[in-house]
Amino acid sequence: MMIVNDNFLSQLASYRQQLSIMQAIPCDLKHEEVRLNNEGRPVKLGHPDVTSYERLGFCNAELRHSNITCAHTQSRNIIRQALAALKKTDPDSIYGYEALEDQLNALEDTIHQLDILKGDEDKSLAILLEQGPAKDIEDINEIQVRIEDIKLRHREKVTALDQLKRKVILEIDRALK
Repeated sequence: MMIVNDNFLSQLASYRQQLSIMQAIPCDLKHEEVRLNNEGRPVKLGHPDVTSYERLGFCNAELRHSNITCAHTQSRNIIRQALAALKKTDPDSIYGYEALEDQLNALEDTIHQLDILKGDEDKSLAILLEQGPAKDIEDINEIQVRIEDIKLRHREKVTALDQLKRKVILEIDRALK
């Protein structure tokens, strides 16, 4: 193991503290949902000829900052920084840390893709809802099934990110001993 100074160990301890308070919250990418008016119709944005809808929007900044599974957070950078620091503590384990980084990147990419997919499906649902109750219920149900599948896949990534965060905390604990 590489010898590290007190400042470096303090930094590792700081990463551990930050990671321990971060959460993996299954939000179902709710911010992509289209806002409905009192009649259950989507609220349009902008020019009437443009198909754009008001979304429920992001959760508050504090929650977004502490949720490592949010599609629009920077909190996963703490995991990256911790892994970069861990590489310095144990050059023999560098490939294990790189594998964790690869896992983090893959999870993050998937979350971003799911976010885009959910936004597209929520918009498709809004278009159908805007056409009113005469629209084919089968089409609406089909989109709702796809949305539920996206939510399920996101929840799986929430679990995987939480497990990854816990692995990084264990590695930091090992390095601090």
